[in-house]
Amino acid sequence: MSAAGQAPRVIYIHGAGNKPPAAELKGAWDDDLFQRDMGEQTQMVYYADLLHARPGAIGADACTQQEAVAGLMVGTAMAAEAASPVDLSSLDERAVGRDLELLAGLSPQGQQLGLRLMLSIATRSAAQTRAEPLA
Repeated sequence: MSAAGQAPRVIYIHGAGNKPPAAELKGAWDDDLFQRDMGEQTQMVYYADLLHARPGAIGADACTQQEAVAGLMVGTAMAAEAASPVDLSSLDERAVGRDLELLAGLSPQGQQLGLRLMLSIATRSAAQTRAEPLA
């Protein structure tokens, strides 16, 4: 509960990729995070219709959690290599294990959303690393 005695509101903001209609996307995120319709407690900031002519669809993930987490770590290390060389063989398997433990505590839909968010963050980080001018 907030200080005013009202339940906090969660604001969802999707990425720039094509998305399903706003109500469908909000419903999927509610299910992923809370396993139920959250009504007015959640709100989707929706702008996919401004970027894409037709709505997209929610699809299945193309890899396992272990492959996704390992791929994110390798991708992040490779992006950072532009600024300073990195030995990819030195990736800490314990870090992958910790990430997998965090994901294991979520619902299956929450795990999928968590992986999507991790991928989005890693992609943006890699793009920023490449865009920075070299000194």
